[in-house]
Amino acid sequence: MNKNVFHNNFLAMNTRMDVILWGDVQEKMESVFCSITACAEQLEKTLSRFNPDAETYLLNQALHKGGAFKPSAVLTEVIAKCEQYFQMTKAYFDVCYQNRTASSIWPIQFTADGTCKSIQAGIQIDFGAIGKGIVLQEVDTILRENCIENALISFGESSILTRGKHPHGEYWPFAFQNNMGIDSVLELNNDCLSISGLHNDVAHIVNPINQQLITEPLGVCVQTDNAMDAEVLSTTLIAAPKNQHEEILAAFNIKKLLYSDS
Repeated sequence: MNKNVFHNNFLAMNTRMDVILWGDVQEKMESVFCSITACAEQLEKTLSRFNPDAETYLLNQALHKGGAFKPSAVLTEVIAKCEQYFQMTKAYFDVCYQNRTASSIWPIQFTADGTCKSIQAGIQIDFGAIGKGIVLQEVDTILRENCIENALISFGESSILTRGKHPHGEYWPFAFQNNMGIDSVLELNNDCLSISGLHNDVAHIVNPINQQLITEPLGVCVQTDNAMDAEVLSTTLIAAPKNQHEEILAAFNIKKLLYSDS
């Protein structure tokens, strides 16, 4: 078996993506890396709420003023998927939570011609909690289309995509740790992993129902076969009260779920 290993990284969405590919010719793996880079850059131009040239930034400008906006097919699909997750998580995953007054109702509506508007003025969309999952899902498509059998993609070290196995083992090992040491070692093959919790003891996840920052020192690690599902759940299970977790999880297919004190 060809154990030629390719490794490179680049910056996207204010973090780093590390790409490890192996088992194929070097030129092909370099080409796949370029495709991954281009994909991430294009999606960031679509999803960023900070870049004045980004489509989401322009959408937010329109929504803030109570106006209408006609998003691209890509952004339309993302918004529709986020509405689906909003329903699946009982409104605890909400990319439109900012400036909300009726958080149990999805605020974005589409007309027959593909134009969207908000039922509440002042809404702002933030894809930060799902953006890396969207990119990783597209990266997975690139890997499949190019018949890359073995890969590890680490996006900011908290969002992981694996395919195949490690060049020196039967799986990609991943250690989930807390402040007491290693809690569990996961054996990843064709998996997606997302980890959420407090970053350096700084609260950053908001309960969209009551608009309160979550300060409980809880870490969540979700293993599934879909990168977007993993990202959504790792955030939702921090934001939602624990008595809601069982019902939320029933809407998803997960492989493993770990909780830990941060």
